Amino acid sequence: MPDEKTPLLSPPPPTMDLPAPASSRRPATLRKPSPLPLLVVVVTIAFVVAGYHHLSTRVSSAAAPVVPVSDAVAAADGRTAAAAPSAGQVAAAAAAAGAVTDAAAAAADPPVAHEPGAPPPAAVPPPDAAVVGEAPPAPPPSTTDATAAAAAADAVPPPGGDPASIVRSLVASHPVLIFSKSYCPYSTRAKEALAAAVPAGAPPPTVVELDLREDGVALQAALEAATGRSTVPNVFLGGHPVGGSDEVAALAAEGKLDSLVREAPAQLVAKTA
Repeated sequence: MPDEKTPLLSPPPPTMDLPAPASSRRPATLRKPSPLPLLVVVVTIAFVVAGYHHLSTRVSSAAAPVVPVSDAVAAADGRTAAAAPSAGQVAAAAAAAGAVTDAAAAAADPPVAHEPGAPPPAAVPPPDAAVVGEAPPAPPPSTTDATAAAAAADAVPPPGGDPASIVRSLVASHPVLIFSKSYCPYSTRAKEALAAAVPAGAPPPTVVELDLREDGVALQAALEAATGRSTVPNVFLGGHPVGGSDEVAALAAEGKLDSLVREAPAQLVAKTA
């Protein structure tokens, strides 16, 4: 008989957790590689390539020869000179043109044949041939005109007297009288018209240039008081006021100026008598 202290059934032995066999293990999940290292490598390579290209460009620019502006201009001139005709070609063309001209002249004016032993005929200048460098002789001045001009100039009273008296004296002693200013174009036009109307042998018009006299301003004021005209020219024919440049031009256009100038001495005598 079994012992009362001995259990009938013995407890199962304790179990041990043993690792599963390798064939039964599940594979762990693989991690994806990070793109950051690859990006860093690509950027580094790009920077290296760009730096190399920039450095090679600078080296090639520094090694290129610099051509001065003067050398470039000289090279252009050399090309132009090479394209232009040479001096020999120009001289040959000029000689050919001269030969053609001489041939044409010989054909137009053939030489005159003369007997053997006789002297060659002298060259006869063409009629009305002008001598180069010499001006045609001027006609001698008329003694009458020179004397009349000197007398008219001497008859103008010098400055210093009463302006109104000087104006009255000039008007009473000069048949054709013009008060003018040397720089005035209207005065110039009136003087030319009066000089053209004076007949041959008669004294020229008496001209009083107010801007060349010390009392020119006072004389112009006296003229304004006497004629009511404050501008120049101021023309008198036979002691009578005619007007200015426009009035003289109108008389010339109407054909009356010549007769008035011719009759001015007689009118002046009749007025002062």
